[in-house]
Order: sequence, then C-alpha cells, then structure tokens
Amino acid sequence: MKNHYKSAVILVVLLLIISFPGEIKAQSRVFNLDTVVTKIVGPGVTYYQFKDAAGPWSMDLLKVELNNPYISVESVKSLDKLAAGREKTSAMSLRKNAVGHWSVGGVNGDFFNLTTGAPNGIQVRDGELLRIQNPNHPVVSFDADDRFSISRPAFSGKLILNDTVLTINGINDVRGNDQLFVYNSYFGGTTATSMDGSEFIVHATSGYIVNDTTNVIVDQVRTGAGNSVLSAGVMVISASGSVAQYLNTRISTGSGLKLLLETQPAIRRVKESIGGHPILVTNGSVAPMDSNDTFVTARHPRTMIGFSQDSSIMYLATVDGRQATFSIGMTCFELADLMIQFGCYTAMNFDGGGSTTLVARSEVMNSPSDPGGERTVSNALLVISNAPLGAVQKLNLSPRYNRVFRGDSLQLAVDASDIYYNPIAISLNLVTFTLSKPTLGTLHPGGLFIASTTPDSGFIYAQYQGIRDSVFVVVKGVGRIEIKPKTAVISNSIPLLFTCKVYDTDNEQQQVPFQMFSWVCTDTTVGRIDALGQFMGLKSGITNIIVTYLTFKDTAEVSVEVLYGVSVIDSLENTGGWYLTLLNTDSLNTVLSPTPLFSTLGENSFKLDYSFTYTSGLYYWVYLNKELTVAGIPDSLILDVRSNGMPHRVFFDIQDLNGNIFRIQTHKLANGNETWESLRGAFPKSTLVVYPVKLKMISIPLGSTYIGGQVYSGTIYLDNLRVKYGDPPAGTEDTEGIPSDYLLANNYPNPFNPSTIITYSLPKESRVKLSIYDIMGREVAVLTDEIQRAGKYEKEFNGGGNSSGVYFYQLRAGEFQSVKKMILLK
Repeated sequence: MKNHYKSAVILVVLLLIISFPGEIKAQSRVFNLDTVVTKIVGPGVTYYQFKDAAGPWSMDLLKVELNNPYISVESVKSLDKLAAGREKTSAMSLRKNAVGHWSVGGVNGDFFNLTTGAPNGIQVRDGELLRIQNPNHPVVSFDADDRFSISRPAFSGKLILNDTVLTINGINDVRGNDQLFVYNSYFGGTTATSMDGSEFIVHATSGYIVNDTTNVIVDQVRTGAGNSVLSAGVMVISASGSVAQYLNTRISTGSGLKLLLETQPAIRRVKESIGGHPILVTNGSVAPMDSNDTFVTARHPRTMIGFSQDSSIMYLATVDGRQATFSIGMTCFELADLMIQFGCYTAMNFDGGGSTTLVARSEVMNSPSDPGGERTVSNALLVISNAPLGAVQKLNLSPRYNRVFRGDSLQLAVDASDIYYNPIAISLNLVTFTLSKPTLGTLHPGGLFIASTTPDSGFIYAQYQGIRDSVFVVVKGVGRIEIKPKTAVISNSIPLLFTCKVYDTDNEQQQVPFQMFSWVCTDTTVGRIDALGQFMGLKSGITNIIVTYLTFKDTAEVSVEVLYGVSVIDSLENTGGWYLTLLNTDSLNTVLSPTPLFSTLGENSFKLDYSFTYTSGLYYWVYLNKELTVAGIPDSLILDVRSNGMPHRVFFDIQDLNGNIFRIQTHKLANGNETWESLRGAFPKSTLVVYPVKLKMISIPLGSTYIGGQVYSGTIYLDNLRVKYGDPPAGTEDTEGIPSDYLLANNYPNPFNPSTIITYSLPKESRVKLSIYDIMGREVAVLTDEIQRAGKYEKEFNGGGNSSGVYFYQLRAGEFQSVKKMILLK
C-alpha cells in the first residue's frame, strides 16, 4: 500500500511559486459543467467529458486515485529517443501497453523542438535523466510511490569515487574539453564523442534514480576512445582532457562508483519527471501569471495536470479549442479557474494547441484541433495499471444513448472487461442481442439494429456468458417537412427543381430517398411537375406545388411569367433616383446628367463625364446606382452606349430573391468611337439564381492607354436600358409565324416514367423522321415518318414497354439532323 504525504519539498516549491513576479487572481469564473460521459477505465481511474455551452467549451478529464495499489505514473519519450522525432500520444500509450502494464490513460506532455522532437524541459523516465534544459520552466516529478512535486528545478551532478567528488557537467549533450558527461540510451545509438577522451560503461546495481545516489558498477573501461555504444539500461560516463587523465588512474573494470544526479528543488528519489509551463494553481488559488503574455491571455486548446490538497487525486485534463462551434479554448486564467473547480490545490499547464490530446485505453477522447487530427509530440504522461488480467466481468454495449430516425440503422459495439476494467476481446458472434419490445425494430447478426417506422422507445440488450448490458434507444418520427423554394418566379423556358427537407422530432434534418416524395401541381394548365420535383411552366399564371411525405405536406407558390420580346426598364430620360459612386476617380469632374444631344429612345440620354489620373496597378470605376425590378426570367439586359473610343467595359450587377449578388458582363468592350452600340449581358443560366431579380447598378471600369501620370477624361452616353426575353418555346401556339430554323428541343420531363414529350420546329415543308434508339444503337420506336409542313410539333414517347436506361431520339428533316439523350427511370 502506498503512503502519501506532503513533503517539505512541496512547501519549498510553493514558496518559490509565490515569489514569482506576475498577476495573482482569485478564482473568477465558475463553469456550468454538463457531464456528458462518465466511464471507469481502470482501478481508481475515471474518465469524464464535460460541456459548457457558454463558450462553447468541451473538456475531457481523467481523475486518478494515486493511492490505488495498482496505479502508477510514467513519462514516456517519443520513439524512446531524445531527439529522433515525434510520436502521437495514442501511439506512445499503445506501445507501452501490455498485460500487467496497462496504459489506462494519459495526456501529451512538454513543449518541444518541432524538428527534432526534443522536449524543452527536464524529463526523467524510470529514474533515467534524459534532458536538463530550461531550468526556469516548471516540472512535475514523481517518486516510486507517486508522491509528487511541482517546481522549477536546476540540474547538478556528481561522480563520487570514495573520498573524491567530481562535477558532472551535463547529460546527453555535446561534451566539451575537460568536461565530464553521462549518456544513456535515450541519447541515441552511440555517445557521438571524439576519440581523445575516455569512456566508462556502467550499469546500476538496483536501478537508476534522480535526487538520490545511484550505485553503479564499471563493466568496461575505454581509454583514448569515444563514440561508445549505448544500449538500454547502460550508462556511459564520458570524460575529456585532464578529467579523463585523472579517471584513467582511478577507475578500472569492476570498480564501484556513485552517481548523484539532481534536479532541485523537487521531491527526493525521482522516478518520473516531465516539463510544462506555466504553473496555474498554487495553494488552491490562481497562480501568478503574466497578463501581458498573449500565450497566457489568448484562448487556445490546453492540456494540464493538477492535484488535490491531500495529494491523493491527480487530474489530467484537456480543453479543446480553435473549433468555433464546438470549443473555443481557454486562457491560462480560465484554465486555472477550471482546475480549481475540478478540485485542484496545485496545477500546471502542459503543451497545448494542436498538441492537446487526452487518451483513455490508448483511444483519443478529445477533439484535436489540427486539420489532420492528433499531432505527433515529444513526450507524454501515462497512467499505468499493473492489475492482473482476470475473467470477463462486465460488458459495455455502445453507443449508450441513441436516438434513431425511423427506418435508419444503428451498429452496436460490445467490448468486455475484467474486474479491473482491463479489456478482453470477445467475438460478436457469441453475443446475443434482444429487444425489450418487438415494436422497436429488428436486430440482425453482429449487432445491427434497424429502427421501426413507428416512433417508439425501449432497450437493446446484449448478453455474453450470463453477463448482460443494455442501452436505451428512441425511434424518432417525422416532425415536419419543408419545401424549397417556398415562392418562385419562373418563365416557361427554364425548369425549376423543388426540393423537400425532412426534419425529425428533434428538429434534425434527415436524408430521405427522393422516391419517397409525391409532388402535385394544383393547376396543370399553368405548369406540370414530375416525380423528381422538376416543374415546367406552360402559361402565365400562379399555381401551388404540394409535396407529401407520409402524412406530412408542405406547399410552395410558383408564378409563371411567360414574357417574350423586349421590354424597356428605364428609358434614361432623367437621372431621378440614380446616383454615382466612384473608385479612384476624380469626384469633382465625374458627373452624371441628362442630355438631348444624342439619344436612341425618347428625347434624352445619360451623359457621363469622367476624369482620372492613371497610376499603374489601380482600377478606375464608375457605378450608376438604382434599384430596378426585372420581371420574369429574362434572357439578357441591353444598354445602348456611345463611347469615346477608349476600351471601357460595362457590367450589370443584379440581386436575386435570396439576396445573392451576380455580376453580368456585356458581350464586348464599349469602345465605339462616337457611334451607338447595343451592349448585351446574358443572365446566368444557373439554378443558383432565384428569380425575380433586381438590377442594383451599372458598373463601368474606365479604359485608358495606361500611361502613368496622365489625366484621362471624356464622355460616355448611355440610353435605352432594356431587358430581352426568349422566344416562345416549340410546342406552344405560334405567335410569331413560321419558325426561322430547324430545332429539336429537349424532351420534358427528363428523366421520365413512362412518358415524355419531344418538340421540334420546321422552317419549311420537309420529309421528317423522328426515331428512338437504345444505348446499343437499336431503333426501338418511330414517332413520325412523313412529309410535314413548316411549323412546330409535339410528339409523345411512351416507354412503358422498355427497360430503364439511356435512350436517344433523332430528328431527320431534309438535310437537317439532330440527336439528343433522355433517361427512362422506372
């Protein structure tokens, strides 16, 4: 059994902390900790996950009972080498895990060199001192009974030969002239020293220790040599210059020596140490920290260690960060408040940021902030259980709490453990799964649960060798459905795709196959809608679209505006409502005014006088601002422009029903010299644009010959701002006489089941054949084969007798041929 006490060293350490300059704050924040997970992971070790929506914050905690006889604390070095690279905390935990040496949990440790993986501060592993850098940074140290200290120790070393004491200058570093160093296997494969010294290979008679004497026996003396091989459990005493000459006369094979390697102040007989920064809590209060240090005051992911006042409980914790909607991280002051709330009397910070990692049974429990997930680090602090492996005592069925949407599946997992919570592998095939009631759903081999289609709740049971566990499951129903868009304006030339979102009783969106929806158009003379929710307008009017899923319905309103030809939206007779904004242009000499001098419509046009001094790298813009509503779904905007020959451009900036801004570029430069040109900008053919739209501004980047320092000035005339709509589609009443060209239009609907409409136009009397082919090129139908007069025609193809797949329809009319693709989807 372990005996714990507050050592005098701890009191010295606390005095040292209090004398450190900085800002001392009392606990100022109390967190609203919502316990999400509680799980015992080892004898005397419990894992917790907490949430606080105020941040938001997500926190993970290992609470460790240090007086449990099976529990010990160990530091571990990445790859078991001081500077050979980095390793993930979970990988170090897994590597050190074995039967009787169970890695129950752990956290990442010290700050480190990103290139070599060497820790910034002191580390001791199983009594072997790895590194002695950064004496001003705090270190947490443990003895063999898990008594601890937190201090800022400095290194000193002595080699004792009977009545002679020599100073050891360093550990695992470059040896200088007339110096005495010691090396162990964490340094690398060899000492990497020069051949002008002496090296003494030794081993400890009863294990290595720091802050107390280690007795060693000399196994080999190598005079005038260096670069000795380092192996596990072996230490090399390396000397140069006069120190080597002295030791050559005093040490021989079999000699008994004493080593005293100290990191003081700290607890005696140190077996494990690991560094961090800064100290967070001392004497149950927030420790002094520098409030001008952004590392302290900025919110980051954090890792920390703390202890209760009676030294019986160790707390290893992480706070996730840099994930705005999940967890924002904490300042060091907030971190100290949290550790005090956990129950810490003293606490210290470890490396954080992307390094922040907490593992339980080698599984990462927190949410690391790096895009690639868990980061490789320098070292870690592990909680080890030496409990024996016993028989299966407990099943753990997961996930524990389940809310499953109707008809969805849930894969259950089962793991087993012994009385000491050590994991035991079992086969799922030997686990029996049952339901508390058959109406919940169905169970399949391997723990696959399929929820019923009716809302319900109950338990799923797992049983193995008479041991049982259960989880609670709720089968969620539909809460509501939502059609998108709710309102829309379209023409009869572009289809509109409606979608439906399904939300469950928790108001969470669920994925439902599109075949489960039924669509109805309430006025089929205005338009029609297919099984995929694709609506096509037929004539001007307003109709409702109703979508149904199970017993739930939602309704949208669609306005079909069948507009043809050209419509003036502003004749630009006067500047009422128009105003200028400028970029890099002379505001005194850039003016908009009406003028009767030139016009293409009415009596006036707009006269835009401009002036600017050219500087390389700058752009010169004039914006004519006025909000104008555009009806229907236009084909293009047209503006008459009379330029001065410079390479000006003209853009139209529009805003759709959702508030999205789109910029339309006209088809050519406005560079006509003293002549009127009609500049056309085509509306985007994109489902991202939700009609109707508004014209927000006419944007003109002014052209020049790009000579630095030159003043460019001139006049541009604008008139007859209008919108053009498309021609009537084939298959509608011919309001404009005989078609001007042959045309094979897209079939509608597409995909279809089982029928679709194919339309085409003939500019003159022609021999016409309209044929249908399958994917192999075989003719499956002929819809027409005759001489037809000029006009527009509509033919129906019924694929009820054909299988699903891709088909092609071909129109041959005189010398005209055209082929298009369609899909039969049953």
